Amino acid sequence: NIYVTSTSGHGIKANDSIIVNGGVINVETSALAGKGLKSDGQIVVNGGRTTLITTGKGEYDSTERDVKGSAGIGTDSIFVMNGGELYCMSTGAGGKGIKADRQAYINDGTIRIITTGNTYSYTGSTCKAKGIKVDGDLTISGGDIMVRATGDSGSEGIESKAAITISGGQTAVYSVDDAINSKSHLYLKDGSIFAWATSNDGLDANGNLYVQGGTTVAYGTSSPECGIDANEERGYAVIISGGTLVGIGGGTSYPSSASTQPSIVFGGQVASGTTLALNAASANLLTFTMQRSFNGTACFLFTSPGLKKGSAYSIYSG
Repeated sequence: NIYVTSTSGHGIKANDSIIVNGGVINVETSALAGKGLKSDGQIVVNGGRTTLITTGKGEYDSTERDVKGSAGIGTDSIFVMNGGELYCMSTGAGGKGIKADRQAYINDGTIRIITTGNTYSYTGSTCKAKGIKVDGDLTISGGDIMVRATGDSGSEGIESKAAITISGGQTAVYSVDDAINSKSHLYLKDGSIFAWATSNDGLDANGNLYVQGGTTVAYGTSSPECGIDANEERGYAVIISGGTLVGIGGGTSYPSSASTQPSIVFGGQVASGTTLALNAASANLLTFTMQRSFNGTACFLFTSPGLKKGSAYSIYSG
């Protein structure tokens, strides 16, 4: 059992790498831009139970001429989660649960992240609170992940400055800003995904959004925000080839002609608690119960392997 309390620096700091194979690690730091686990190299979690609490707000780094926030995990290289339990809570302005400057790979294990801080600002530079922020590609192939980011308008749940690929596990995100955001392509290949944004898009890809498998429910907020959003303004699109997805928002990105699995877009006023049923004749393909109400018309996008191009379907509500 390792217990660390820090008021003027990181909790546990390494130059080359931090590898957690087991045991119980509890770290709490109140330092400005303090990290629970900080490594100039990689951080790998293979087992054990690690709890990281940061309460310090961000600060301006005069050496790098940039603003930085606190984080449970902070690595200048890659982050890998192969097993065990990881719990992160950040309450300071600009704070994050996991921050990786290169790639991140979540293969297994349990991750719980809560961030409550607002945006940290210093002379025009800002550092926004995020649940998971990765500057390179983020790959989720397994594990049980829950992220809650409840700060201000910049608080995103999961963000990658490159591509995001989800091919397994369970991922649930609740955020103010985009629940899951990729600055490049977003791939949904398998697994269970739940995304809920209170003020923006459920799933937001600044490249193409590929729906290839798995089960996804994504809630955006009222128009013009979407349940699922690809960067159509720059020529990107939603491309569906498999999986079951329900996207709900004030609008939606429409699947492109490159999609090989059909989808249905439906607009209507549906209150929270209302159940929608998508039927082909007497056969039920999908049943979905609304968890929020919208001001005005909500836009739904349904896709499922049971849909066939050219067939007729009915949507019932009640």
